[in-house]
Amino acid sequence: MSENNSHNGIDKDDFGCFYTLGSVCSAMDMGLDLYRAEREEYLHTVFSKLNLDSKDLLKRIETTAKILVEGAGDLPSLDCVGLPKIFSDLAHGKNFRLHDNLMHEALLEGVEYLVSCELLRIGEDSTERVWKLLLLAQPVSPSSRAASFLKRVSRCYIYGFDPECVVMCRGVLDAEFEAEISTDLCIDVVGARRRRPKINGHPLFTLNERIIVAEKTDSISKETAKKAHEVRKAGRDVVHKWPKVPKAFGDSFRIIGKTLTVIRELRDRPIET
Repeated sequence: MSENNSHNGIDKDDFGCFYTLGSVCSAMDMGLDLYRAEREEYLHTVFSKLNLDSKDLLKRIETTAKILVEGAGDLPSLDCVGLPKIFSDLAHGKNFRLHDNLMHEALLEGVEYLVSCELLRIGEDSTERVWKLLLLAQPVSPSSRAASFLKRVSRCYIYGFDPECVVMCRGVLDAEFEAEISTDLCIDVVGARRRRPKINGHPLFTLNERIIVAEKTDSISKETAKKAHEVRKAGRDVVHKWPKVPKAFGDSFRIIGKTLTVIRELRDRPIET
């Protein structure tokens, strides 16, 4: 074995799978294709032995699985009333009742296959998103409630739920400003207005007001306050105006970066009272 082809006694050929498969996602894609082919061949054989029209049944199983997966992923369009008919149409056939367990398992596998394909598609995009998110990493120590939101932020971003990610960023700031900018401080700076909503007898201050108080007490800089307001408005607009949201607010990666910057400065700078 020559030095050019080995390292620490390991031959490059031992890693041939990495060169031929290219990536985990492509390997999984190949595996799904193989699984589908073998599954269809198996069901065709079983249905044929039961004197059932295998071609028709396979088509109906695939159609039903697609309707169920797409319906679950789009609840407003899901025809709940029509669901029994969907199963009835699938069940229509000679001696179906004798083989309902087999049909149920075949339908379940069909749903699992379609879901797996969707997860694989998400996984391909998620790989790049993981690396991008790591570029934003910075030492932050948010409150426990804000940390819970922040976990949802990263998960939403990694798996491509960008509007939800922006809303969760707004949630992070809501939690962090409530933890860092006290109600008493808000009363001192802004004042307790008459008719202000109350929670447990205490005046309720909005995120907008807490950001203003934070800037006025030098807990955050003017520039950071501007970023906090942008995150606040982005979350608000996604909730109230989606899908007609300014493109800049739809950039979840940028919104995450601003959120982390705000948290870090809010936690690190002393509050002037």
